[in-house]
Amino acid sequence: MRTLKFNWGYGIMVLYISFALAILFLVYKCTQHPVDLVSPDYYDKEIKFQQQYDKEQNATALSTPLQLNVNAENKTVELNFPTAANSTVLKGSIYFMRPDNSADDKTIAISAYDAHNQTIDYSNWKKGLYRVEVNWNDGVKDYYKQSFIKLN
Repeated sequence: MRTLKFNWGYGIMVLYISFALAILFLVYKCTQHPVDLVSPDYYDKEIKFQQQYDKEQNATALSTPLQLNVNAENKTVELNFPTAANSTVLKGSIYFMRPDNSADDKTIAISAYDAHNQTIDYSNWKKGLYRVEVNWNDGVKDYYKQSFIKLN
């Protein structure tokens, strides 16, 4: 009976095969994980980048910025919109994006009237980090502000 001796050739072959299997396993696992960090309309947003930049500049030029406060006791998010001299009615949307799962994203229409305040109840939302994108128009200009909040 002939016995097989271990030598460097077999060791290198076993190492190479195990490395190749590990890489194939990692590729398989990466393809099974959903990619929620990129929005589906990414290219449209890139084309409209200058308009978005102008909106951000309008928001930073305001004398009082948009205030976004999280009230953990009442489980509400409070937005205080700045008022312009000629503003009448605020129009726009508030987009709450959950970076880890796009199924939990929320879009809410702005319904702030005379006091230019809006309160949003988040008691039935998932806890965690949200990116808040506020697009609004006060009848004079378009504005945009983005910030991050953590809901408990």
